[in-house]
Amino acid sequence: MNRAPGSVPLNLNICPSAYPTTSNTRPVIPATSPAPTLGQFLATVEAFSGACPGTRVLLLPSPRDLHLPPVFPAPAPRLAAPATPALTPLPNPTTIMLEDAGLALGCTSVDWLMAVGREELVRLDSGAPAPDRLAQLATHVLEQRSYFPLFPPPPGLPLDTRRARAALALPDQAPAVLVLPSDLAPFARPAPGGATLCINPGRAAKGAGAGTFAHLCAAPGERACDALRCDILRI
Repeated sequence: MNRAPGSVPLNLNICPSAYPTTSNTRPVIPATSPAPTLGQFLATVEAFSGACPGTRVLLLPSPRDLHLPPVFPAPAPRLAAPATPALTPLPNPTTIMLEDAGLALGCTSVDWLMAVGREELVRLDSGAPAPDRLAQLATHVLEQRSYFPLFPPPPGLPLDTRRARAALALPDQAPAVLVLPSDLAPFARPAPGGATLCINPGRAAKGAGAGTFAHLCAAPGERACDALRCDILRI
């Protein structure tokens, strides 16, 4: 891959759901295809980190995961087995500082883009150009200062209303990178003002087929959109 001069790859692999999980949206779980265990997942992470030294795997829980309590927001998953140092369990949603790159990254495993896309009503003035819809959906998170500024939640999302206001709040300074995994089309767009790069990496697996992921490179710059290059790649 060609990179801008002076850029450095972010050695970061984001797993927006916990383990290779069994989703509660699957109508049938074939007996011939058992769900991978936590031990198998940790072995995969260990092999991956051994092949890619310096890589960190950030693990966010998902309310659709049958292995975990169905709740959102959710604390970091407790791993029953010893975890490799390359694996960092995080709460959902989460904001983390990437010290090597000097950037803050925010992420949630809940499909916010799909949820708000079904509820949003937009009225355009006659002759006005159509906005970038996907970027606009992501921008709501920044403008409302919340990782999920929608109430009541969509059917199937077990929202913990007692913890939602505090746990879903964005930090005072918006993250430079906002990752919102969704079943909608993958994209990487700057938010208005250029302070935040909004990314939908897509799904790594789509049914029995391969999906997409986002590859980030960081370079010196004053704004996130100047400092970052994002490529949406197919597996």
